[in-house]
Amino acid sequence: WSFGNSEQEQAPLIDNQNNIYLHAISDSYNNSKPALFSVNKDGDVNWFYPHNSRYLIGPFSEPTINKWGDIYFGYDTLYCVDYKGRLNWKYNLDNHITVPLVNDADGNIYFIKSKRFAEGVICLSRKGELLWEFLFPDGLSGGTGFESPVLGNGVMYLLSNNNNLIYKIE
Repeated sequence: WSFGNSEQEQAPLIDNQNNIYLHAISDSYNNSKPALFSVNKDGDVNWFYPHNSRYLIGPFSEPTINKWGDIYFGYDTLYCVDYKGRLNWKYNLDNHITVPLVNDADGNIYFIKSKRFAEGVICLSRKGELLWEFLFPDGLSGGTGFESPVLGNGVMYLLSNNNNLIYKIE
């Protein structure tokens, strides 16, 4: 089966019930406006959540899911919907998300935001509250941005896109 009427450049997300989550534009749903779709293994739509994010192509818009079934996605706004497609919260950004989202065992969500290489790491709680924000000094990433953060033992590691700089945030 196939779904939507736009090319997909991001990986889909599959949950433990074999539901598939993906960004798509479909003539059959939401008047060809972008939405996050939940489809079953046969390609039938379970639900869709329309949104107003401007740009949804590339790895920065890949959805992620926490252990409670909350799904996070976005670009210029970070959205959190439950496993039935109901909005939990949204967090407006003054710039955009540049890498895939990462969440920890407590449901906190981490992402890198960027606006013309003025970059920073943001951590939001499972409820969408700002826990902390770290803004990088100008030029810290070497002007090339970062890969997706890696979390382990209470530490975040960031690799710059030029592959010769690693940052550790505790």
